[in-house]
Order: sequence, then structure tokens, then C-alpha cells
Amino acid sequence: IVDDTPGSIVISGFDLVRRYIAKIALERLLEDGRIHPARIEEVVNKAKEEVGQLIKELGEKAAYEAGVIGLPTDLVKVLGRLKFRTTQGQNVLKHSMEVSFIAAALAIELGADVDVCRKAGLLHDVGKAVDHDVQAPHAIIGRDILTKFALPREVIHCVEAHQNDVDPETIEAKLVQVADLISQSRPGADKGNLENFVKRLREIENVANSFSGVKKSYAIQAGREVRVFVDPDQVDGYENGDPFTGPPSSASLFFPSSYVLYASEEKQLASLHSIHFDNNLVFFLSKTSHQFSTESNLVYLWIMPSGLSKTFFVFVRFDLK
Repeated sequence: IVDDTPGSIVISGFDLVRRYIAKIALERLLEDGRIHPARIEEVVNKAKEEVGQLIKELGEKAAYEAGVIGLPTDLVKVLGRLKFRTTQGQNVLKHSMEVSFIAAALAIELGADVDVCRKAGLLHDVGKAVDHDVQAPHAIIGRDILTKFALPREVIHCVEAHQNDVDPETIEAKLVQVADLISQSRPGADKGNLENFVKRLREIENVANSFSGVKKSYAIQAGREVRVFVDPDQVDGYENGDPFTGPPSSASLFFPSSYVLYASEEKQLASLHSIHFDNNLVFFLSKTSHQFSTESNLVYLWIMPSGLSKTFFVFVRFDLK
């Protein structure tokens, strides 16, 4: 415990669970005001019990949500400890659940063993729960832990091979590797790249905001979609039926997969018949585009694909009551 500045206490330690226990104990001691050796021991022991129960519940919840059943109780507790572990700003327990979901989805598509992928994905980083105590790669530590609990060899191999400490020999091991990389490389997942990620989103929004008649734009879904609020009275095409020209080719470096245009009145959208992207991609309103409600509390939404991902568009409405 280091007291750097008045009114501030910094807790330092490699064991994140013990740090969390210390945090709870300190908060309760400061709130209670009775700080002496006997009271400190009592509060710390109570905090240990509560955190131990919390870890078990976290492990059980993660296994349940991932669809993994039959794990030994002690292994569930080790899994729950990952809640207090981070890697490059990414929570390891959440990451493990993502890998489990992705690996299972890939296994379904490719005809691999779904249960093995689901279980191995959830447990692939279990070695990180104790890597502060054991000097070895976390994949090897995970292998030893799962061997101790007598898990199937197929699952153990996926865990030991996910960092190439051991050559992957099965399709399930390869899928866990792929799922791990997908989760790690998800935009915004890596804290180290967070600044660049936020900068990219702002650049996307600035491109949309640069057009006349655009009130506000929001880049969402890691920049794969841009929602643009427009003023139809200022945007060409809403009054005279001319096409609305989309983002220029200079924006191609961060071209999202779909754009969403919002307007507030039926008449302002009724005459819009086509939208051009880069003078190459042209999308037209459906035949039912004239069927708008005249209620003033509705916002009409047109989702337009850019051609990089989704290949359809739809007209829907949102009730703002």
C-alpha cells in the first residue's frame, strides 16, 4: 500500500484477486473507523469469503452463458478469477466468453466438434488466472490445469496449442486460434489501439458532417455503420428528385458497410428515388417507399448498403413517443 497523495491510497500487487480483497477491506475499514489489528484481520477474512463466493458465481455464470456444462467446481473457481485479469485493457473472462462463442459458431459452419470448441474457447486463457505464481507460458499452464481436472484430451490440446507453444493438430485447435485472434483484433478491444480507434471513428463522422445539409452523424458498430441526420430542405434530391451524392472516393479508406439517413417528414423523403456512392454504386427506393405515416412524431429511416457488406436496404420507422 503506497500513500502517494493526501486522500488517495494506491494498492499495488501482481495478484489481482488479493488486490480486490484489499480494496474491499480498506473501504470497509475506512467507513467503519475502527482500525486496529483484530478488526483488520476480521474484515480481511470476511472480504476473502465474499470474494471467494463472487469468483465461484462469476465462473458459473460464464460457463452457463457459454453453454459449457459439467466443469469441476474448483475449475469453475479458477475460471472466475479471470474476471480480475486484463490483457492490453481487455477483460480476460469476457474475452474467453467471446472466443467460446466465436469458436462454436465457426465449428457449426465447418462441421467441427462444437462442444470441444465451445469448452476450449472458454478455457483457453485459464492459465492466466495463476500465471503470476507459475513461470511458464499461460497456454502451458492452462494445459497443466486442465490435465489435473481430467478434461478431454481434445480440449486440452486446443488450449495448449492456441499460442503455438504446441503445433495445432486438429481443426478444433485451429478454430480456437482463429476465434482468439478475432476477439483480440476487434476494433476497440485493445486498449493500446484505443486512441487510433477513436480517431478513426471521428474521421468517419467528419466525412459525413462535411456535406451540406447534414445535421449530425454517428459512427457505430466499430465504424461499420454511420447514422446520418439530414435536413431535407438543404439536401439536394429531397425537393426536386435529383439523386443525393454520397461520400466521395477520398473517404474510401474508411468506407463503412452501410449508411443510415434520418428525416422527419414524409414529403421530404417521398421524392427521393436514388442515391449514388462514388458514382459507381446506385441504390433505389422500393416500390413501397411512398407508404409513409404522416404522424409528426415519427422518424423515417433508410438503411443503405455501401456494397462492402450488406446487399439490401429497407425502409422502417421508429416511434419516438
